[in-house]
Amino acid sequence: MGAEIILETHLKDCENTMEALFLSGFTVANDTILQDVSDRADKSRQLGLSKLANQLELLKSGMEELRHSLSFSDDKKQGLIELYCGINKYLALGIKKCRYDRVREGLKESKQEEM
Repeated sequence: MGAEIILETHLKDCENTMEALFLSGFTVANDTILQDVSDRADKSRQLGLSKLANQLELLKSGMEELRHSLSFSDDKKQGLIELYCGINKYLALGIKKCRYDRVREGLKESKQEEM
């Protein structure tokens, strides 16, 4: 049961990072938030969430490019927005699955106690 809690906590932390990135704005994301995105990508890779890690790394590199460019195309901005939305959807579904798994495990345990 500990694995689900660790995974859910990590996904919630990623969700908080994504919220901070949204509130700071794509064009003015500060170094602290970008470092947090990088840290979340590293932790995701450690937990076996390579798709999430890759998406976070792509988002970070795109955000850094956006910050340091005077002429960033609308297509690239749109791509970053779509990537951001995809990451948020992944996180929401992951958190929901962790919660379902914990409930399922709890029901199995209570059923075994009844027997």
